[in-house]
Formats: sequence, C-alpha cells, structure tokens
Amino acid sequence: MTLPIHETRFSILLDELAAKQEAAIAPHLLADGTKVWVRKAGRHNARWRYALLGMVARYLKLGLLKPVPSLGGEPAIATESKRLYELRSAGIAVPELLAVRKNALMFGNLEGVPLDTQIRKEAEAGKADAWLAGFGSHCPCA
Repeated sequence: MTLPIHETRFSILLDELAAKQEAAIAPHLLADGTKVWVRKAGRHNARWRYALLGMVARYLKLGLLKPVPSLGGEPAIATESKRLYELRSAGIAVPELLAVRKNALMFGNLEGVPLDTQIRKEAEAGKADAWLAGFGSHCPCA
C-alpha cells in the first residue's frame, strides 16, 4: 500500500496527537486550520454485542446490519487503513488517509452532512418517505 505524499509530516503529528489523546477517536485542528481525525487502537469489542446485533439483523432480514467483528488493537487499525485506502482507490468518497502507525491512524475530515443528521432533518420536515421505503416491509417505524 502506498501512503499519501504528506506521510512524513502527518506521521510526526500523528505520533504527537495520539500520545496525548485519551479517546479512541477524536478530531484535531492543526495549526494551519486543517481538521483531521485520529483513531487509536482500542480493546477488542465484546462478542455478546456482535451476537446481539447479528440476531437483530437476522430477525429483521437486514443483511446490511450484520456485524463485522472488530479485531481490536493493531489489527483493527490495519484493517481500517486498508479499507479506507481501497475505497478511496475505487472512487468512493471516504476521508483521505494521511498517516498510519501500528497503533493509530490519521485521516482527513470528510465534509458534508452526516447521514443520520440528513435523515433526521427530512423526518422532521415530513419528507422521510424515500428513507422509509428503503426498509420495505421491515421498517422499524411501522
């Protein structure tokens, strides 16, 4: 995998920010005004959470909700950086991967309206028909 041109500059910043950051993921505003996100390696998620979400997804017949277990720690960082790189290479709008270390990664800020915010706005305006139609007969709101 080829990393972005700015890898050295951002790698140094990643090392500094990750050392101070307590949360698993957090936004940071760099001196030049650039907003970046740093994700640190975390613990492995509990298996019962994946089992519960899997049961809900099967019951509702919503395969998109089928959980992808997080390996946690360094393997999770490697997986996320690989997915971001592959998706971006395929032309899908994802944040730019700026730097990767074994225990953390830094990516750019993706501008736009978050999907949950857009759905909420349209629902409040009474224009959520298109979103609800996507659920078909499995709509949790029916």
